[in-house]
Amino acid sequence: MLQKKFTTDHLTKKRLRNHGERPRYFARETHPAIIDEETFEAVRRIREDRAAHFNAGDHSRNAYPFSGKILCGHCGKHYKRAKGVGKFNWQCSTFLQEGKAHCAAKQAPEETLMAVAAEVLGLAAFDETVFKNSISEIRIPGGNRLVFVFSDGATVERVWQDRSRRESWTEEMREAARQNAKRRYSK
Repeated sequence: MLQKKFTTDHLTKKRLRNHGERPRYFARETHPAIIDEETFEAVRRIREDRAAHFNAGDHSRNAYPFSGKILCGHCGKHYKRAKGVGKFNWQCSTFLQEGKAHCAAKQAPEETLMAVAAEVLGLAAFDETVFKNSISEIRIPGGNRLVFVFSDGATVERVWQDRSRRESWTEEMREAARQNAKRRYSK
């Protein structure tokens, strides 16, 4: 595939991904083959047989309840699960790949998403099966707002509160900080 990226300005040399702004070209047989066609086909058949035998597949798809369901209100891309300190957050994939300059979307804590989803569905606790059957997507337009889109097209908007830094400390973290302060100031 040629022209996957392009230079917007020859002076600044800024390069962007080509999402259809410029033509892209697919070139075939531009290099001599490393292996012959028969060997390639034999290896492909062996890989298919092994994949069928070991039930190999794309297990990463929809591995988590929110996979493929959260959309960024800034750039339109899906959110991805990212590990934070002792917890998981969901963050826009553009932000993760290209930084805050390209998408200033805020991350959403997984525990907050679960709590708000349970509230929207009228459940005491988050139920993955009910969630997957009822909610088609969650849009995060910004400002701590979540827009739940139900399978029938109905929408419900909720605002969630950030936890303060004080609330995010576990008892183990507090004890470690106490010990560290004692060591530091006991001299």
